[in-house]
Amino acid sequence: MLSWTIKNPAHEHMVLDDLAGREFVQQHYSHDPYVLNTYLELGSSILRSDYLRYLVMAAQGGVYTDADTDPVRPISQWLDGDSEESVRAVIGLEFDILQKTELPPGIFMP
Repeated sequence: MLSWTIKNPAHEHMVLDDLAGREFVQQHYSHDPYVLNTYLELGSSILRSDYLRYLVMAAQGGVYTDADTDPVRPISQWLDGDSEESVRAVIGLEFDILQKTELPPGIFMP
């Protein structure tokens, strides 16, 4: 995660464990008993983590990434100035390539 902080120093970085996740959901979704109860009743911490990432993005927006990823470039360079207003989401695909091979159309390697 340090590489995200180094390349994006102006961004707030949140790492939520199970307790912090529960507090976040209670703080931001106490008005919605369906969402709150769904989160609290999930028996698996993995399922709560999966659900939490969507709840955080819905409540605050921003960027979500798994802890084992490294940014190729700073977030500020992901979009050009002309498209920033019209883009609602940027999705990064995580996969390993041992050597550069021919990639499908629309997939770019830096």
